[in-house]
Amino acid sequence: MIVKFFITFSLTILNTVFWCLILFFFTGLKIIMPGGKLRQACSRAILFCSKNWIACNNFMIDKIAGVDVEIGWKGNISKEGQYLVIANHQSWTDILLLQKSFHNKAPFLRFFLKKQLIWLPFLGQAFLALDFPFMNRYSKEYLEKHPEKKGKDLESTIRSCHKFAKIPFSLINFPEGTRFTKEKYQKQKPNFSKLLKPKAGGTAFALESFEGNIRSLIDVTIFYPEDSPHIVDFMNGKIKRVIIELEERKIPDHFGKCSYLNDPKYREEFQDWLNQIWLEKDNRLNKLKNEAR
Repeated sequence: MIVKFFITFSLTILNTVFWCLILFFFTGLKIIMPGGKLRQACSRAILFCSKNWIACNNFMIDKIAGVDVEIGWKGNISKEGQYLVIANHQSWTDILLLQKSFHNKAPFLRFFLKKQLIWLPFLGQAFLALDFPFMNRYSKEYLEKHPEKKGKDLESTIRSCHKFAKIPFSLINFPEGTRFTKEKYQKQKPNFSKLLKPKAGGTAFALESFEGNIRSLIDVTIFYPEDSPHIVDFMNGKIKRVIIELEERKIPDHFGKCSYLNDPKYREEFQDWLNQIWLEKDNRLNKLKNEAR
């Protein structure tokens, strides 16, 4: 098991460094190009690098880590569409599995990231080159001391999302805001058996960032029959099977066109909508758990 982990981990690092270096080269070319077809060619090369980076990760998941990933899609998903994505979150392996699920099926998957992650070696710069939206997130304590900063994080998010207005994309938000653990579950005491409480604000702000132009949601349910794995368990082959279900849902027409912060009626309606999705997800996870016994 230790040997398998070392091989998988080493190849993942080498794969990341290899594709990042090529990606950085084309990003540099794109910056100095005067515009037009040459810049478009660089953009295509950057996307090519990202897709092959994911393809190599997928090969390692399948052939080296030996994980059987069952992926099921519901809905008419188009590679040319624009989608907001939500998912339950249990492990760092979720990121690899989400990229695998979307590869060659839906538009390239991007994540909302904290601005501090831009300094993460290789990955931070790669995310920047791939136009991942970076967010300034202010704590409640910080905003109490600096009330003038209220709403500024949303403004910066909206600006970072403008670049996606005319291109296909999938953009994910984890409504739970953190990874599920038994300790967090016991502290929250949510009305769910397999999930933490969903925070509606992040999803609502994501829709507002696109000024109500996103009309489809991809709802992802990730289920580990052997319970939530540590990424070490995933890489050393202890995790044998994962089930991922992806369902397209229509977003109500007025969602994203109202102010979540300033409209209490809309805020309550949005929270009820997301809570209903979360209740259905919790029921589905319980059913999958019973079937896996």
